[in-house]
Amino acid sequence: WSSDVCSSDLSQSELVVLANACNLPSLLDSVMPHHHSRKTRPNRLHHIRGMRGLMTFGLQASTPADVWPPQPTNGHGFAASGIPSPEGQRWFIGSSYQDAQENERQDQDNHQRNLDQLGTISPRLARVVAEAIDRGAVQSWKGVRCTTHDHLPVVGPVDAETLPDLWVCCGLGSRGISLAMICAEILASRLSAQPLPLPAKLAMRLDPRSGR
Repeated sequence: WSSDVCSSDLSQSELVVLANACNLPSLLDSVMPHHHSRKTRPNRLHHIRGMRGLMTFGLQASTPADVWPPQPTNGHGFAASGIPSPEGQRWFIGSSYQDAQENERQDQDNHQRNLDQLGTISPRLARVVAEAIDRGAVQSWKGVRCTTHDHLPVVGPVDAETLPDLWVCCGLGSRGISLAMICAEILASRLSAQPLPLPAKLAMRLDPRSGR
């Protein structure tokens, strides 16, 4: 950023990559109003939004030993077990989805939604978790994901012609752990003009201006 954009400089760089998730659009609006208003914001940045999520979890020792699969199970939701903690191994199921702009649902409602999802993966496991919920033997972890309308991350320059030194990487949604590395490789490859780690057509679908 140059000094004509910010009222005071904390630091300077030839390149800035914004990776601040759901706050990215508002930051662009606040620091660069003369370059990019909401009307001229790149196409895919219009569709960034926050989605609330609650994971349900509990101690594995409080459930039958043979009910949990040895590996994580995915479908409409997920189930994972054998996760170490100071109190012992834990299981996790989830996660619920709700637009962050809506009034937050009650935890019990989200537990039930997670349970309903689990029922489509393993009815037997869902019955065991339902008993744990009824006993109050579950806990929750809540957070907000940064998502896009097509569930693909946003990676690339905000405007390659007028702002070639301002790039973004956000919208990884529920798959941040698995997507972060490939997004970093795409960024590095595009910035250094090296071969892409994905087919070019697919990599460019992640570009902020994809679809225009």
